[in-house]
Amino acid sequence: MRIFPRNLASLAIGILFISFTTFAFAATRLPPDEVEALNEIGKTLGKTWNFSVGADPCNYSTKNPDLDKFGFEDSVTCNCTDTVCNIIRMSLSLSLSHYSHVCLSLSLSLSLSLSLSLFLGLEWIQSSSLARQRSALKAQDLPGTLPPELTRLTHLQDIDLTRNYLSGTIPPEWGSMMKLEKISLLGNRLTGRIPKELANINTLAIITVEFNQLSGPIPPELGSLPLLEKLHLTSNYFTGEIPKELANLTTLKDFRIGGNYFAGKIPDFIQNWANLKKLVIVGSGLDGPIPPGIGLLTKLSDLRISDLNGSQPSFPPLNNLTSLETLILRSCNINGMLPEYLGTMTNLTLLDLSFNNLSGKIPSNFSSLSNIEMMYLTGNLLSGPVPPWMLQSTSKSIDLSYNNFDLGSSQDCQRGRTNLFGSSSKGNFSGNVPCLSLRGFRCNQTRVEMAYMRKEAVTMRPIASMKTARVGYGLDIGFTD
Repeated sequence: MRIFPRNLASLAIGILFISFTTFAFAATRLPPDEVEALNEIGKTLGKTWNFSVGADPCNYSTKNPDLDKFGFEDSVTCNCTDTVCNIIRMSLSLSLSHYSHVCLSLSLSLSLSLSLSLFLGLEWIQSSSLARQRSALKAQDLPGTLPPELTRLTHLQDIDLTRNYLSGTIPPEWGSMMKLEKISLLGNRLTGRIPKELANINTLAIITVEFNQLSGPIPPELGSLPLLEKLHLTSNYFTGEIPKELANLTTLKDFRIGGNYFAGKIPDFIQNWANLKKLVIVGSGLDGPIPPGIGLLTKLSDLRISDLNGSQPSFPPLNNLTSLETLILRSCNINGMLPEYLGTMTNLTLLDLSFNNLSGKIPSNFSSLSNIEMMYLTGNLLSGPVPPWMLQSTSKSIDLSYNNFDLGSSQDCQRGRTNLFGSSSKGNFSGNVPCLSLRGFRCNQTRVEMAYMRKEAVTMRPIASMKTARVGYGLDIGFTD
């Protein structure tokens, strides 16, 4: 079919119209109120950020090739329909979301093969997809305060202001953001209390306020949140007992309250949290004993409890927790023998039962813990021979120091990667310590015992100050991306 000039002109006009229409729809359709709100939010946060009238915040992006590989983000992203755009993401961050887990070990050597390890577990949660409405301004050293103006972004689902220098309080106005799913304020200088108004947000699934200076009790109203999955309160100044209303949080998967000043016992109602996968009660101020109902939480893969006052008659019944990968029950005053069922927990990579009153022999089936990477049985009353596999291991870090094992005539401080310092029932010698003297060190028993007491004092106190974070052995920082 031939196309005559008249038809050709019509076709050209049609293509021009389609192109113009496509361009028009590609232009910003962000409501002016949201543009204005962005500017006000920037001022409150202390962010040098100004979108003039007619600008398109939806296309705002700054690339840094040197930091992109670490997840560096500096952008605004919108979600658009045929008629309107809404902000779904503000990201100005150095985000380590590409890393699922980082473990930093700081060793403070007290003598040969005698060290205190401070573990800072850093949990990084994968970034939300662009289909979520998100406000993420992370690791920007922002010096301002939390903006109540965020309520003007009515489609916002995700507030992420981690790792800044923000001060002041959490705005109670945020309780009106009915589509909000996540609040992450980790690593700032926030003070005051968690506003009870946050309990009005029925969509809220994640609250992360770790490593701030927040205080007061946990609002009991939070127990009414029907979708809450993660409650991270580590390293603040929270006080009071854990509210009984939290028993209703049956959707909870991750609960962390280490490094605070709570009172009372670990509540029995924790057994209601059937979906719980991670429980961290390290240096929290709570007293023991460990409730036996924790043994009903069969989905747990990470259990960390330390520094409990009060008695613990025997090892808690954890035999049904076959998914455990990390088990820390450190300085919990646990008495009795090591249960054999621990040897069947073949998913374990970290086992720390240090500074309890455990006695008897190491069960023979502990050799089945093929995935174990670190095992700490330090500072107990364990006796009998040390299993040969522990003395021959070159791939597992094992600490048996300060027990009552029978090592025969051996005076070794270490075999392979197993710390045997002070682990023998014949270790009450005087003068120079033989295992150190053999290696050219002159260190008498009194000095070593003083070092041990210092080690115990440092690790058993609830928390030591460290800038905006406070650190204790086994303390899960839980940095949330």
